Amino acid sequence: MTMINRNFLALCLVITMFSGIWSACQNRQKHILTANDTIAPELSVLNQKIMNDPNNPKNYIERSKWFTDHNRPDSALLDVRKAIGLDSLNPTGYIALSEVYQFTGKFPEAERALLKARAIAPDDNEAIVAHARFYLVFKNYDAAFKLADEAIKKTPLNPKAYFVAGIAYLERGDTLSGIKNLMNATAQDNQFFDAWVRLALIYQNKQDQLAEGYFKNALRIHPKSKAAWYLIGYFYQERGDYAKAVAAYDSVLRIDSHFRDAIYNKGYIAMVVDEDYDRAIDFFSQSLQVSPGWTNALYNRGYANELKGEIEEAREDYQNVLKLDPQNEMAIRAMDRTDR
Repeated sequence: MTMINRNFLALCLVITMFSGIWSACQNRQKHILTANDTIAPELSVLNQKIMNDPNNPKNYIERSKWFTDHNRPDSALLDVRKAIGLDSLNPTGYIALSEVYQFTGKFPEAERALLKARAIAPDDNEAIVAHARFYLVFKNYDAAFKLADEAIKKTPLNPKAYFVAGIAYLERGDTLSGIKNLMNATAQDNQFFDAWVRLALIYQNKQDQLAEGYFKNALRIHPKSKAAWYLIGYFYQERGDYAKAVAAYDSVLRIDSHFRDAIYNKGYIAMVVDEDYDRAIDFFSQSLQVSPGWTNALYNRGYANELKGEIEEAREDYQNVLKLDPQNEMAIRAMDRTDR
């Protein structure tokens, strides 16, 4: 029996965690999946706010976050420095500076900015929580717990601190405590997108129906989030609810027609569930247009051709997989299987 190379993604969701910095899988690709990943004329609005009130540091910090979210750290840094220049005694500017430095991998500079923020305002909740988040990056859970606890004691209504504690518990392997803290975060702020998504992923891993409701809560908050639509689609696909999965992937593609994984998964469903090999081949080809050389799509396009009886086309794709990944066991077996 042939093993099909299903697209078992690691469900690597980039969680913005209030600044676009924290990643659920801690990779450096910040813009594959984001919490509020719509493309809108937001920058024009931010520019106008600055024109209307050029001496307000908050406007520059707000625009700097937009620049960071859209992979323009140099512009973000200029705005943050402008904000600090306008009000050097406001910890918010140094927190924003730390976020830009974290985004660019300048972690010593990032912590120095946080320490400056805390020196200016030792009891500032945002500064304490930002420092706790910083320690999560380096898996310094004791320090993260200590600061999150300090923040909660000072400010009991503190969903961001509960979220940090929840993530720290999850990464330490204490799922129950992680869930408890994430639930506290959503109880205190039912618009907390990141917390709902994290809860959904936990329960999806448990194959628990509660995951669907948590994903829907995330979509209620950000109805145009590619991340949330993709993840709920994958949830439905794993459950075998393929019609809902395809509908969710279609929602992703209405937002971003080049979202390769949604295209790929539609191809997989067309091939394995519907046995519509022509449609599957088309979807896999579309995903390869977005990401040339993606071996998963190459292999499965080859397999769809094999199932269709187009052996020469199938072998061409298998050979291309092996050019890119000579040790690919599935492609090696496929070449042996189709050797006539």
